[in-house]
Amino acid sequence: MTLDQLADELRDYYDKFPQKRKSMAPIAFGYDYAFSIGRNASLLARVVFGTNSGYGTEIRKGIKLRQLHEERMLGTMSY
Repeated sequence: MTLDQLADELRDYYDKFPQKRKSMAPIAFGYDYAFSIGRNASLLARVVFGTNSGYGTEIRKGIKLRQLHEERMLGTMSY
């Protein structure tokens, strides 16, 4: 996916999330699109939310959660 396509998807995620859980949208997005985002989390967050956004960190949390989940499913997680 291109950065513009990812930005559109992130906007959709954020718009569709219930009001009380909006803060979880970037984390869920990072989890679902971890392999498409790569190292573009901060850039993606700036495109969607503006230059002072901390959502890049939240997107990265979702990516790391996905990685952890994959490691656990494969049995390669080290403690």
